[in-house]
Amino acid sequence: MSIEVTDNGFYVVRGRGVIRRYASLSEAIAVRDILKDLGYAGEERVGNDSAHTFEYWAELWWEYLVDNDYSPNTLRGYKSNLRKHVFPVFAERYPHEIRVDEWELLFSSIDGSARRFNVTRAVSAFYAYLVDEGVVEENPIRKIKKALSFKAKRERVALTPRQVFDLYLAMEERYRISILLGAYMGLRFGEMAGLQRQDIDLDNEEMHVRRALKRSEGGGMLGAPKTKAGVRTLAIPSQIMPALRTYLKSDYCEDFPTAPIIPASRNPSDPIAHTTFNNKFNEARKKAGLGNVTFHELRHTHLTWYGRTGATNADLMSRGGHEDADTVMVYQHASIKRQKELANKLPELPTR
Repeated sequence: MSIEVTDNGFYVVRGRGVIRRYASLSEAIAVRDILKDLGYAGEERVGNDSAHTFEYWAELWWEYLVDNDYSPNTLRGYKSNLRKHVFPVFAERYPHEIRVDEWELLFSSIDGSARRFNVTRAVSAFYAYLVDEGVVEENPIRKIKKALSFKAKRERVALTPRQVFDLYLAMEERYRISILLGAYMGLRFGEMAGLQRQDIDLDNEEMHVRRALKRSEGGGMLGAPKTKAGVRTLAIPSQIMPALRTYLKSDYCEDFPTAPIIPASRNPSDPIAHTTFNNKFNEARKKAGLGNVTFHELRHTHLTWYGRTGATNADLMSRGGHEDADTVMVYQHASIKRQKELANKLPELPTR
């Protein structure tokens, strides 16, 4: 069990898979002593940031992500991509010594544009952490042209109001409200599944996105939205208020504060499972003749419609819960009043 001092003044307790970082030496010593009592062993030593390997810092980074409540899915993806594609080559190298051309060569060796993009994104996020920690001066991945650009094999489509309405009618009645939550609120599936009765303010026509359903090894679990910007308050468009009021009065949604808006049919206290919803959605889109449209394309449809109303990039990022370090200071000021003005300009849903 060791205590190492980083260049920016933190004290890191490390040993046999245990990694903790503290602001004071007394805290670090206390934790080290407790861990020793539990059976861990090791000599105290003082280290230097530049002497630590890529794998060492990756372990610290993962601990940081857990401590800061990042999504389990995000953490699992980062770990998988680094362990499978990066560790075999760079695990024992020092992060500040790996050259840009070496990263380009590694990325080019990965088959599949989606897989290559995910690995690149994980490495870039890792280096962003190292920059914040003062371990490296800059993120080398930012020097690679178009490294973080990704073109999907199939372009996302924005549906017409008629197509949305056809999909709404084709969906099983107890799940129909989900179509409106996608197309008129722009919710991700996880956000919609995590939505509870207490999150909907009918009087003020507002919806609070506070949690999301995450996939886990044991099934689904509620956690924080995908990004910090994902926690947001949304104006509910007047176009869907009647349908939403009617739905909340129905037997499909239980009448207690934490009742899921889209519940599982067998246990209405639990949110609908991702697989179950996908099956229902696929049945509906086939019935509506919409080919390979996905639920996420309802979110894309919403933001496309929203943009056509005259919304700025800041408006769109606020509405969609997007997070971008370069523009966060701009979009964080978008107001609920502005949202209501734009949301009420969305196209009307057909009535027949």
